[in-house]
Amino acid sequence: DFLVASRPDGSNMVQIYLATLRDGQVINPVVLMQNETAAHFTPAGGGRVLFVSNDNLYAQKLSLKERKLEGDPILLESGVASAPSLALADFSVSRSGMVAWRAGVRAYSQVTVFDRKGEPVGTAGPPSEFNYLRLSPDETHLLASGIDNAPALLEPGRPGSFALGQEAWFLWSADGKRLLGRRGSQIVERAVTGSAEVHPLVEAPGINFLEDISQDGKVALYSAGDRSVFAISLDQGAGARPTPVVQTGEQIVNARFSPDGH
Repeated sequence: DFLVASRPDGSNMVQIYLATLRDGQVINPVVLMQNETAAHFTPAGGGRVLFVSNDNLYAQKLSLKERKLEGDPILLESGVASAPSLALADFSVSRSGMVAWRAGVRAYSQVTVFDRKGEPVGTAGPPSEFNYLRLSPDETHLLASGIDNAPALLEPGRPGSFALGQEAWFLWSADGKRLLGRRGSQIVERAVTGSAEVHPLVEAPGINFLEDISQDGKVALYSAGDRSVFAISLDQGAGARPTPVVQTGEQIVNARFSPDGH
């Protein structure tokens, strides 16, 4: 028997499964619980599942025969660090029940602004789990997103944020008036201010991440799930076809146009 944590697309919670490996096949997977981070099992005390929730480390009895958790969680320790964006909590438990942990709290990021000398001059937005930032062309806004949170606009020097809905927004247009992103297999755009209506631009088969846009706004680079990078014209509508740019079989990230566009 083993535990596995799986996070559904668009969710900030992981589902913790109990499953069995038999003759090379996984059988009888059942959901034990939902949590922000993964859990660990120890056979000590008749079998316990340990997990972190709200910075606290808990243990709960697991019946392998019934394949379910039993009773109420028992608090083991307060102030245990975790990183929900990675579905990880900073503790481990041995088969004998010995527990090791790192003191702390849920990890957040604070977007910080630095001057050219490397001195901090301010912050932008609230503490969160942002791990993707794009500065607008006029340097007045930040497009930010993370694994657990939908894209948002931040302003340097202001603590708040403006949510942008559930579409995956990645880029600014050259004039800074529009955002470009992905909805399903389409490259889409929306205005930064005014109407929040989303307009499809082109079909991009297999798109995973919208990497960059040319300075004239006519060509986009996107990465696909098979580790390839494609270029596609944004002004040809339904007639546009992607052109392979990089196909090495290796993972490709952060593809960018050169300043001269070539």
